[in-house]
Amino acid sequence: MKSKEFSKDCFYNALISLLDEEEFSNIQISEICHKAGFNRSTFYRNYKSKIDIIIDKFNSEAIKCRKAIDSSSDHSLLNRITILFEMLKENSKVFILMHEASLDFQMFLVYKNIYKYENFSKNYEFDYFAAGSYGVIMDWVLSGMKETAKQMAKIITNLIKL
Repeated sequence: MKSKEFSKDCFYNALISLLDEEEFSNIQISEICHKAGFNRSTFYRNYKSKIDIIIDKFNSEAIKCRKAIDSSSDHSLLNRITILFEMLKENSKVFILMHEASLDFQMFLVYKNIYKYENFSKNYEFDYFAAGSYGVIMDWVLSGMKETAKQMAKIITNLIKL
């Protein structure tokens, strides 16, 4: 693993660990650096603020999700949406932190980008699909993700058929 990626992972893990002890707004960059084992200059080489740790992680996971979707042998919409829900479940802390930091619109744009290759006849149809799906995703994550990724993918694909 490259040094920059390693330090970013350490900062993210330190932040997640600190969140077990205190609220995001109360966590200081110096605490994150101490917990991660890096100095402030390393932090500021990678980020401008602590929220950038979360944004960076979210974007990184979104890229992995898109790659997993593209490399899957099953190109059905059900499978692609299942992959998305699996990614969300694995990274639910990041998703919740982004929501709590009022970064929902940024998450929505990333979500739209993941599905930008869908075959919709008009942009309006795609916007409707993306916004509706995103609303379902938010409800699922914030209510504790009781259903499986596959169950959620079936709900979304059934809604599309309506």
